[in-house]
Amino acid sequence: MPFMTFNELAHKYPLSEADAAFVEASRNEIVKHLFNDSDKFVLIIGPCSVHDPEAMLRYSAWLKTQQECFGDKIFFILRTYIEKSRTAIGWRGLARQPDPLQPENTLLGIQKARALLLEITKLRIPCAVEIVHPILWYYWHDLIAWGSIGARNIESQSIREMASSFPFPCGFKNARNGDIDAAIHAMMVAYNNSFTVIMNEAGQLGELATSGNKMIHLILRGTYNQPNWHKTPEITKTLHNLGLPETIIIDTSHGNSRKNPHAQFSAMKSAIKLKKRGYPVRGIMVESYIKEGNQLLAKSASIDPDLSITDPCLDLTASHELIKELYKSV
Repeated sequence: MPFMTFNELAHKYPLSEADAAFVEASRNEIVKHLFNDSDKFVLIIGPCSVHDPEAMLRYSAWLKTQQECFGDKIFFILRTYIEKSRTAIGWRGLARQPDPLQPENTLLGIQKARALLLEITKLRIPCAVEIVHPILWYYWHDLIAWGSIGARNIESQSIREMASSFPFPCGFKNARNGDIDAAIHAMMVAYNNSFTVIMNEAGQLGELATSGNKMIHLILRGTYNQPNWHKTPEITKTLHNLGLPETIIIDTSHGNSRKNPHAQFSAMKSAIKLKKRGYPVRGIMVESYIKEGNQLLAKSASIDPDLSITDPCLDLTASHELIKELYKSV
């Protein structure tokens, strides 16, 4: 079944001038905090992936209260990961498989994904999106305040090339085995002039000459099951020697917490220590949702909308405590 064009989807779920101005202002703010001396620390927080839009909006409303309380020292970005990269098979994310217990339905998924990002934008919370499919991101490119390339996709040449055209700041994660080289190579492609094949508003593919994305940065996410934030000093030297932006975000989950959500507190504290030692750690990522832990989708006849179906997360109470500790530390 043919998909809608971007123009058709954007007409159904339109971005107002005020909304567009907020997205642009958010991008500029993120660049300020990531690449310049700033009095705010970036916090990218939310579930590993979005599986229930209504529950996600409840979480967004909670995060709005945190933003109002702690926003003078922390710049909040909401993890709205509507695609899910997989090592093998599994649930593909809201944009591909809007009902996790049913087969893929991308035509419905892209509509639900854009509608959700639009509602969160109207709350005036910047949206973070992982770029998984090399084409689908364009359906919500005007709503993305910050993007990331995950550990499974940093070796994708098409996504590396497309990253050079992104109109938003973008982080690159190290590989799942902890290797930094793949992320560095991806950053080099995205940072420099390139040519990429891209879809336009009318749904046509064409070749675009890019001038390179100067808003790129590195995300340290650990190895399979070990931290790697401690390599920040030597990685900073590598970035400097290659002429790449010396900005690092620490992912407090995955290998840096050995997938124990409460170990994210320790990873957060380590990130702050590195920052205070003068290293360019400008933000952290935290996996957080309404309830603690996760549920195994393969064994579920029904799904709890408030509990992650991918990586385990901190609940609202623990997330609030982590935000308070972060606020006191930065």
